[in-house]
Amino acid sequence: MIFDTEVEPFVIQSGVVYDVDFKVSGHLEPHIYKFHINSGRNMLIQPITAATEAAAHSWAERWAYRFADTVAKTPVWHPVAVLDDRGNRQGIWTPRARAPLGEQAILWADRELLAGTLIP
Repeated sequence: MIFDTEVEPFVIQSGVVYDVDFKVSGHLEPHIYKFHINSGRNMLIQPITAATEAAAHSWAERWAYRFADTVAKTPVWHPVAVLDDRGNRQGIWTPRARAPLGEQAILWADRELLAGTLIP
């Protein structure tokens, strides 16, 4: 199952209005986020999956850059990476792999943290 298709029903269940494949201007270039939730939240949610720890770290670095570029242009945005740690991916998102994203990362197993930011 594609990870995005598991995250989307979770967003729907929260009852928020959202946009899919939402394009925002960054300071240096535009970026497309899988989910945009407004209603005063200004959230940009990007599900990320990887098959190895090295790939996870690489994706984290890329998205950390995109998050920083987006916020540099428009500081009101709140980007969040939802990390796929389902099944055999539990060990992939090591502290090293997550490090570039810092507090902007939420493991799928900890999605109640995400729910807390989505619910009005």
